[in-house]
Amino acid sequence: MARSSAALFFLLAILLFTSQGEEKMGVEAEDCEKQWDCDHGPKRCKQDCADKYQGKGECEPGFIPWSPYKCNCHYSC
Repeated sequence: MARSSAALFFLLAILLFTSQGEEKMGVEAEDCEKQWDCDHGPKRCKQDCADKYQGKGECEPGFIPWSPYKCNCHYSC
């Protein structure tokens, strides 16, 4: 009896630790990014990113204060 309850406890412990990660099986797509000048506004940025890369685009300020806004397009490779 003690032997079977120890084995059961061991199996439950293994099951608990292996289910903690909840990783998806299979290959996950890598995240990629393209960037270009946001000359035509945020709506055009979002539309171009969705049309060309099926991603999400946002106009964001450049790294230098006087630089133009950039369209950052995030998509799955």
